[in-house]
Amino acid sequence: MYIPYFGVIVAIIVAIVQRLSAMRVQHPIVRENARWAANWAISYAFYLIALIAIFLAVAAPLNALRYQEDYPGGEALNFSVWLILVGSFIALVIYCLVTIIRGAVVSERVVHRPALAIPFLRA
Repeated sequence: MYIPYFGVIVAIIVAIVQRLSAMRVQHPIVRENARWAANWAISYAFYLIALIAIFLAVAAPLNALRYQEDYPGGEALNFSVWLILVGSFIALVIYCLVTIIRGAVVSERVVHRPALAIPFLRA
């Protein structure tokens, strides 16, 4: 996790490998939790890449607007957009941590289905 951007890739690979090994287990709760954990890892990577793409697509034009003299209020707009983008990133990270902790706590009793997980892998 200390190498930038490779932590997400490693998390996806580990989740998919765990899902494949859990498919051989006879307990349906273990299989379903592994499937939803892999779905969450892929969804988190998708959301993270989408936020980075939005961040890059919005940051360049705002940076160009900031240096135009005939555009009043450019700094306020720039700060607002940065605040929204950074706030979205922090909210995603906090939701990911809460989802991981909750999944670890309740996974032995029930199937944990994260609310924002896109079902990429079907049963």
